[in-house]
Amino acid sequence: MSMDFSKIDEGYAEGEKPLHFYYNREERLKNAPKIVQDYYAGKVNVFTRNPIKILFANRLNRFMVIFLLLFCATAWFLNYQTLKNKAKICGTYAELSAFSYSDEVYVSLKFEKKSEKNAAAFSPVPVSVIFSAIDSSGTVVFTENSSDLYAQDELFIRTRFSDYDIIRVNALVSSGEEQKDFSADVIRR
Repeated sequence: MSMDFSKIDEGYAEGEKPLHFYYNREERLKNAPKIVQDYYAGKVNVFTRNPIKILFANRLNRFMVIFLLLFCATAWFLNYQTLKNKAKICGTYAELSAFSYSDEVYVSLKFEKKSEKNAAAFSPVPVSVIFSAIDSSGTVVFTENSSDLYAQDELFIRTRFSDYDIIRVNALVSSGEEQKDFSADVIRR
């Protein structure tokens, strides 16, 4: 035998009348603030304020904007610092790389192949490179000069140094009147 609990009313004390709630939307909105009345009437435009003013409306927003600008400036600066191993020279991009393997530092300066549209009006140019090996104290340990002729094809200019705690390699690339500085950290393998 099961009991039927659906007929039991439990919302009031014994002997009292049950509470009855009346809800009238129009009566509630009549007593509501003007902004609520406008919202339910569809008269509210969410984008009436200037977005620039919203960014600087309070102290937290100003702090976030300043933080975001500082973050972007730091990211741009770090990106600029890390891209010192790649630059445009002789009408193409060149990239410097260096790695250490079995007590030797191998350095390579790679010139990319010229694009086909620029190749017709291009004559080969002489390229000279001064490689400088720098140790952990910032002293130039070794220096080596290399030169080659850059035609339209891919060109590698390579050298190697004995590894006496070399942490960075700089290269000064000259071609005619054009001159660029490259710098690459030595990757340990």
